[in-house]
Amino acid sequence: MKTKTTRNTSVVVILLLVIAVVYWFYPRPLITSTTSEVTIVEKSKDKGEHWIKGYDPNSREKKTIKMDVNEQKIWDSLQEKKTYMLTYESKNNETHVKEIVDVKVK
Repeated sequence: MKTKTTRNTSVVVILLLVIAVVYWFYPRPLITSTTSEVTIVEKSKDKGEHWIKGYDPNSREKKTIKMDVNEQKIWDSLQEKKTYMLTYESKNNETHVKEIVDVKVK
């Protein structure tokens, strides 16, 4: 026959295991950081938000990506029809420019 303390300990252990399993499988947002060349095709601001649209000129498919630009210094430096080496992060279908690594002369 189990004592009350043994039963309580078993319940606590099972509860902790359930919490650990739920935490382990809980979907966390995937954040990817990329550094690549980006040719700016459009630069705009809307309702206080700054963004650019650009594509990787070295990619076979010229898929345009919309990227938010949160820093005014970066926003001021970017120009349409210019190619830059940018670092940007993607999370939950949103992309944010983090840094201008280099300006490419073409």
